[in-house]
Amino acid sequence: MSLDIKTLREYLGGIEKALEALKERDPNSSRSTKVAHDVEKSVKIYQEIYDEKTRKTKQSSIYDDVLSSSAHSAEDE
Repeated sequence: MSLDIKTLREYLGGIEKALEALKERDPNSSRSTKVAHDVEKSVKIYQEIYDEKTRKTKQSSIYDDVLSSSAHSAEDE
């Protein structure tokens, strides 16, 4: 088991949904806002890991596209 992009996206999304539900249902808005802030601060490291992994995936994808495009150009000559 690892912290892959899909897993991180799923868990971070679940946390966000739970925090939104708390904010909507808690009659004490200052409490729910504080809890949301504290939770978001606590899971920030996982958001940073997710952001880094998605950035690397995008860079890899762009690099692969450039290589593929170069290979096709060479074949056309």
